[in-house]
Amino acid sequence: MSGCCCAPNCRSNNANGPRARVYRFPVDPAQNAAWTKAVRWENFTPTKYTVVREHHFLESDFVDSASYTDSMTGKLSRQETSARESPEEKRARLDAEALQEAVRLPEQSHEADEKKNVIATFEDLFTAVGDLSLTDFWTKLVTQKQVLLLNFSDQGAPVVHRAVTVATDLYLAVYVDEMRLQNLGFSVLSTTISDLRVLHKVLCDAEDVTKDSTNNELQLEILLKRVVALLEQLSS
Repeated sequence: MSGCCCAPNCRSNNANGPRARVYRFPVDPAQNAAWTKAVRWENFTPTKYTVVREHHFLESDFVDSASYTDSMTGKLSRQETSARESPEEKRARLDAEALQEAVRLPEQSHEADEKKNVIATFEDLFTAVGDLSLTDFWTKLVTQKQVLLLNFSDQGAPVVHRAVTVATDLYLAVYVDEMRLQNLGFSVLSTTISDLRVLHKVLCDAEDVTKDSTNNELQLEILLKRVVALLEQLSS
């Protein structure tokens, strides 16, 4: 049977025997003769397909490099050879490579996502805002000096009730009617933005605050602001 060890009483790679790594007889006549003698079969002549199981060799019989002398230069050259992998070693190597790939891909995806959301200049914002996902609550208006996200009243003449603006210096402002907000709920508003996701969160928070009919604190603050403004007008 092809691949079966030729040593006496060895059943390696037979139908019911253990699987093992095998080696063919060397081409060199002296080495071939030494192998043939070591097998201890009478009238035994190996063919090019005859093999011997690795366990019949000593560890010292194996070398990790080959060397030869160049006949032209007389220099000794050494070429490293890699040992043949066992199935277990190959499986472990492939598993390790797959794990490294699984770790590398999310890192690359994260880096690409971070780069995509970076806002360093107004030009970056001007470009990125085109792909900004908005609900029907907001109307987008982009000029050369400002990006405005506006919410209009739906009764009579359009009046801006809510506004989120970003100037050329990336200065961020949020308004409810004529009153500028310093915070939304428990979150303090950023004065500038450097990440598109920050702008998206501000829009979501401003919309949620507006739709929350129980937000009496905000409504009271707006009312007091209007009263103060009216008193200032009357006193002037």
